[in-house]
Amino acid sequence: METKPDKDMTVKTAVALIVKDISYIKNNIKEVKDSVKEIEDCLNEKYVTKVEFSPVKFITFGFVGIIITAVLGSLIALVVR
Repeated sequence: METKPDKDMTVKTAVALIVKDISYIKNNIKEVKDSVKEIEDCLNEKYVTKVEFSPVKFITFGFVGIIITAVLGSLIALVVR
């Protein structure tokens, strides 16, 4: 159900309220953008990039591969004996 606008509200008053609401929304958007920028800056400091992580990943996978090979080799040696 639609409400009828107040007859006391003039066009000037309505425009003034709209402008006030728009400026309020602009300020809120600016605050949100600033907060997102702060979060992005914080995340960039705490986490490494994919390029920095690649050598660590290869070394870790290499060690895990060697360990798995040793364990499987010893199990096969136990079964063959």
